[in-house]
Amino acid sequence: MLNYDFTHIAHVIAFAYIMAAELPVYFAARMALDPNQNGATRIVAARLAKWTGAITSTALVFMLPLGVVLGISLGVHDLADPSWLTATWIVTASWLALLAAAEFVPGAWGRRLFVTETVFRIVNGLGQVYDGISALMGMGMTQADWLAIKILVYGLVLLISAWVRWRTRPARYAIAGTAGSVAPTDLNADATASLKAVGPAVLLTTLLVALAAWMGISKPF
Repeated sequence: MLNYDFTHIAHVIAFAYIMAAELPVYFAARMALDPNQNGATRIVAARLAKWTGAITSTALVFMLPLGVVLGISLGVHDLADPSWLTATWIVTASWLALLAAAEFVPGAWGRRLFVTETVFRIVNGLGQVYDGISALMGMGMTQADWLAIKILVYGLVLLISAWVRWRTRPARYAIAGTAGSVAPTDLNADATASLKAVGPAVLLTTLLVALAAWMGISKPF
């Protein structure tokens, strides 16, 4: 019961944080690149976008093992072999290490790691979408439709977030390293345009996370 309670609370916190932070991170990034804002405001906005965005990505990673453990605790997700759970935590640890490196390693290597993490996110997202669809078709390890929909939505969120990260590379590079004592200086049109283009996708991500949270709370199917 303790394991279930802890997992459930952590899962709820991850959902709540992502829903609360997704849009503020987006608008903070736009403010950081807004030349009409003063330098101090843009520095604070850059810090908010960098650190809050990193925590949001971390919460998204932890939703993978937390969801698996929660499904097992509720008896609606079976593992073909106990080693699958170990593999899930290994994937999680590897993903977290890659994410941290992509966020904090400077220069060209940081950009390469960022691309690698984005590809990793796409592969994981496609796997979650496949698992969710398979479960809805009566196959796989998930026995409840509400959980299958949550898995499917999680996969879609990963895919959308990967596209957002890739599309906003110019803005990311403009902000990276500026969450210190100077405001972003690379205020080119591509950086600003990349943020404007992903606004609907960021809103869609928030709505999808809310849908997944509602599925987990109400368990309608």
